[in-house]
Amino acid sequence: MVGFENGGYGNYVKLSHSDGGKTFYTYYAHLANAAVTAGQKVKVGTVIGYSNNTGASTGPHLHFGLKIDGENPTYKGYVDPMPYYSTDAGSAVDEEVSGGADYPDAIKLSGMSFQVVPDTLNVRNGPGVEFTIVGTLAKGAKINAKRLHSKSVWIEYETGKWCALAFNGIVNLKVSK
Repeated sequence: MVGFENGGYGNYVKLSHSDGGKTFYTYYAHLANAAVTAGQKVKVGTVIGYSNNTGASTGPHLHFGLKIDGENPTYKGYVDPMPYYSTDAGSAVDEEVSGGADYPDAIKLSGMSFQVVPDTLNVRNGPGVEFTIVGTLAKGAKINAKRLHSKSVWIEYETGKWCALAFNGIVNLKVSK
């Protein structure tokens, strides 16, 4: 489904996924515009839209949500998506770069590039401000993400080199084409 909800999701895309007897729905909202059409079949890696600030939103971001048909969790019907990522071949998660002893909640991000927004951005040896600063990146520098640590929203672009997507309401990295 591709639609618009004034005062809510704004421009959004809703995908339907089937797994055996269950139907899952993923929501991508507050988009500038959709890159797909209603009823279109998509594959992993297909660009479905471009994030922005439409609908009930206070700044540019992507609203991602997971719902399961027939299940109604307490938080607006949304389900925590992390348990549904898998390490199967061909999936978005890769055992080589996710799981393991270091950061089991990190997921693989392939083909995503980011550009540094502030004048300088600290690079740390782990996904959080409690980790040691191991370098800096200058404004405009481009990095290719290897994985995302979703609980704290940090990007690893080289092994052991992490940057915060945003911190204290300040955007550090923007998606680069």
